[in-house]
Amino acid sequence: MLASITALALTAAANAGTIDPLAFQWATIGDPGNAPYTGPNNILVPELGSVSYEYRISRLETTTAQWAEFLNSVKTYDRFLALNMSSVRWGGGLDANDNFVVGPGDAALYPVGGMSWREAAMYVNWLHNDKADERRAIEDGAYDISTFSNVGVHFIDQLTHHPDAKYWIPTLDEQFKAFYFDPNKDGPGAPGYWSYPHSSDEPPVGGPPGTGESTADWVSKDAWATALGAYSDVQSPWGLWDTSGGVTELSEGVVLYNGAPRWRLFNGAYAGRDSHLTEDEIRNFDIVNPGSHYPNQGLRIATRVPEPGAFPIVFLCASSLAQRRRSTAPSCARN
Repeated sequence: MLASITALALTAAANAGTIDPLAFQWATIGDPGNAPYTGPNNILVPELGSVSYEYRISRLETTTAQWAEFLNSVKTYDRFLALNMSSVRWGGGLDANDNFVVGPGDAALYPVGGMSWREAAMYVNWLHNDKADERRAIEDGAYDISTFSNVGVHFIDQLTHHPDAKYWIPTLDEQFKAFYFDPNKDGPGAPGYWSYPHSSDEPPVGGPPGTGESTADWVSKDAWATALGAYSDVQSPWGLWDTSGGVTELSEGVVLYNGAPRWRLFNGAYAGRDSHLTEDEIRNFDIVNPGSHYPNQGLRIATRVPEPGAFPIVFLCASSLAQRRRSTAPSCARN
């Protein structure tokens, strides 16, 4: 049976604590060929955010439940690798039977901080290969991990996902557009870029759900123990939750040093970060080595917009805020 659920209904579900922590809820990012952002930025890129095609991106960052499922699969053939990928900050851990499990309460929906870029690539490979409990499932699909290596201070990893990948780490432009671009920012048919990723030109207010707008700039032990989607009314123009707070989000973006790849780019302020909402500002990015386990970095995945009938009809449907401003018809995303 088709389940047509609008973004408004999904928001109500978030308020009721009924988001499925294992399921992906997709936002379709439309308006292909949008104009780029040409303002100042700290990576000195003259144009950002123009994407010539439609794509989908998860409304939630990767959840503890999703990461635990991945680690339990990897553990069937490489326990050491699974233990190495168990995150610094998440809502899970090992039980007495050596299985990765989620904690009580809302822990299944806690963000996952601490994965390296290369581990994020293994995760999307695994999704591409239908979550198979085999080593080959993490070795290729979106990225060929045999390329993952460093030569001196530079890396020689495959830079972008395979064209036929089912899931991938968002490109820099895909991430930027989903965070900041609004086809109707200044009125119907008047597009623009917001200064912050929650559809505002003012920084989000840090604080608990119901009082604040983000776990970033909320200095409390409870900041990391806050479920994704808890700020249900605080969304990007396309309906993404937790674009501020949660984890800083990895992208395929690359920074060169002496003409060769040196760092990957990530974006956004993380939970509990003290007075650093400037990291959410449109002009600011940060860098990381693809093999490094920065404890606050995580992932929001991208995927294709499927052809009609290409996938089994079991899906959630979320209308982006931008789409709702144009039409009452919901924009559907198959799961």
